[in-house]
Amino acid sequence: EPEVHHRVVRVWVLLFTCLTTRAVHFEMMIGMTTEDVINALQRFFSRRGIAAELYSDNGTQFTSASVEIKRLYRQLDEEKIKKYLIHLPSRVIWHFQAPLTPHAGGVFEVLVKSCKKALYGALGKMRADFEVFRTTLVVAEGLVNSRPLWACSDSSKDITPIRPSQLAMGRVLELLP
Repeated sequence: EPEVHHRVVRVWVLLFTCLTTRAVHFEMMIGMTTEDVINALQRFFSRRGIAAELYSDNGTQFTSASVEIKRLYRQLDEEKIKKYLIHLPSRVIWHFQAPLTPHAGGVFEVLVKSCKKALYGALGKMRADFEVFRTTLVVAEGLVNSRPLWACSDSSKDITPIRPSQLAMGRVLELLP
């Protein structure tokens, strides 16, 4: 039987949110390098589609990833692409917050708070193994996407609030207890 070695590994979570539906998507990363961010973007775009615009703080890993993506697009031979009628997604426009202005990202900072609350509620101070953390992360994503987008009413006559999962997926998510 193989011997299992447990070691503590720090991970980062890249949070994506749609500014239209307010749905969130989490990508776990083992590091915060430019390559890690590009890989997380690739996973996100492959699952959810390519975003026309990205908004983020101006962390070096994000600005470097933006430069790298622009460089990759410049290397493409557009004449060859047109010749073979290969459809390329439109270029991604990346917007960065001004330095030292965390309040400028209020729309997504409030979601960071909600996501942390969901994760801390599930894990507390417990150190989770990779599989448990990955599962908890996806469950937390589901919980945040199941939140109502406006205050719920006690009256049965009022309409039920729409949830991000309904806008993004066309249905309310059902989660296991």
